[in-house]
Amino acid sequence: MVGIQNPAGQSGPLPAFVLADEDWESLAALLVRNAGMIVMHFLGFTPGVLKELELIRAAGKQTSTLVVIEQEDPFAALKDAALLTRARRQEPVSIAGSLDDFPHRLLRQGDDGWEAVQAELAAMAREPHAPPLDRTLSLPPEFLPPEPLRNYCTDRSTEEYDRAHQLIDEKRFDEAEDVLYRAVAYAHWARYPLGRVMTLTALGQLSLIGFGAKGDAGSLLEMALDTCKEVRATSRTAAKMYPAIEQALGSLRAEAEPKGKREIDVAGK
Repeated sequence: MVGIQNPAGQSGPLPAFVLADEDWESLAALLVRNAGMIVMHFLGFTPGVLKELELIRAAGKQTSTLVVIEQEDPFAALKDAALLTRARRQEPVSIAGSLDDFPHRLLRQGDDGWEAVQAELAAMAREPHAPPLDRTLSLPPEFLPPEPLRNYCTDRSTEEYDRAHQLIDEKRFDEAEDVLYRAVAYAHWARYPLGRVMTLTALGQLSLIGFGAKGDAGSLLEMALDTCKEVRATSRTAAKMYPAIEQALGSLRAEAEPKGKREIDVAGK
């Protein structure tokens, strides 16, 4: 499962292509052509949304598409901050559109609204779907922020990482956690995978040492290991870190297995 998002978007844990404006249409058409199921999630009709709906219609995949219309503006919380900073968000132009030929439609509102989306997707997944049409795909290049921004964010990521370790030494764990999450964000915008590995690993260690949260540590170390695996062939530092992260994660999993078995045994009795 993959998604498409613009550089300012956020798809959560869903893997997504981050694209410049001039690249999204060709990739959207390619994914629509090969997708078994499609999810359209949007706030209202805009030229881009209507274009994607037309791509789905052209491929004849309306019945394999779930349209989820958001009822709450995800940017509403930013309006107060915008007033304080005098920043202005360029609102997309809303236009008229029709969904009459899309049989699977849902209105989503609040956190509980995702349960209906999951139920509908589960029902759709049981239906037969067309297989991919293309055996090989030519994907667009990854969107990169401008070089000055990447350089700035790399420097800030390193500074925040060093600052966090100072705070950890002083046992100021809550502050260190905030600083490390800023470092992760800067490393993301810098397209600096080694920075993400180091910061995620530090967050995992902080969860163990400072908060005693083994579950959080496991999730963070898993993300660090996945990113480290991607770059260890080109980074000596990542290659050296990989076995240590793998060992720490393996120890956590080994501790969790007996506990999970005990819980199953108790439930069985």
